[in-house]
Amino acid sequence: MKNDTAVNTLIIYFIEDFPVQTFDELKIKSGCQSRTLQRKIKSGNLLASYNKNARFYTVPNLCHFNHYGIWNFEQILFSKYGNLFETIIALIDKSLEGYTSKELSIIIEVKADDALRVLWLKERLRRQKTGSNNVYFSIQEDLFMLQLSAREQQSSSTVQTLALPDYQRTIAVLVEIILQDSIVAEKLQQGVVKRNVEISIAGIQSVIEHYQLKKKRNKS
Repeated sequence: MKNDTAVNTLIIYFIEDFPVQTFDELKIKSGCQSRTLQRKIKSGNLLASYNKNARFYTVPNLCHFNHYGIWNFEQILFSKYGNLFETIIALIDKSLEGYTSKELSIIIEVKADDALRVLWLKERLRRQKTGSNNVYFSIQEDLFMLQLSAREQQSSSTVQTLALPDYQRTIAVLVEIILQDSIVAEKLQQGVVKRNVEISIAGIQSVIEHYQLKKKRNKS
């Protein structure tokens, strides 16, 4: 009971003051020694940021997670899955066709290359060349086969006529094209993802090609 009270007191600092705080800030407010505070943080299931050297903490029920389980608070990033490695594994396990490093980096808003390589070397992810890209897939055999099949179908469809994604994704891409006044697929994907719609670069390119959209020429 005493431990529960201590944890609740720690959480109150977030509710009353600020939803994101550093270890040093919590140490000053709580008056705890470092080891004691670390135990309280663990007992309270606080989330550490997966960027900024994990310096920041927050309470899960104060987070406004997006479709991918990511919360960006003033460029401080939190994930409902925990640290960066666990977040990447969870996102890839939930993906339809795996992710390239570039695709995943857009979602998690930090570079994914190094973390993906570590996870692959530790055999916590699969990596396979598909088309011209390395694609990362789930380690789960059944899921891997489904993701690989979906990725290969996507790659083959881009060789000739690109198949349009479903209605919701198509509309989301067209809206983003209007808002950005651009047809740069990577930028469009980033905008669409922020509105909680998942779509691949190839899917965006299929919309651009289907509607025969072209880059504007600069006026001389």
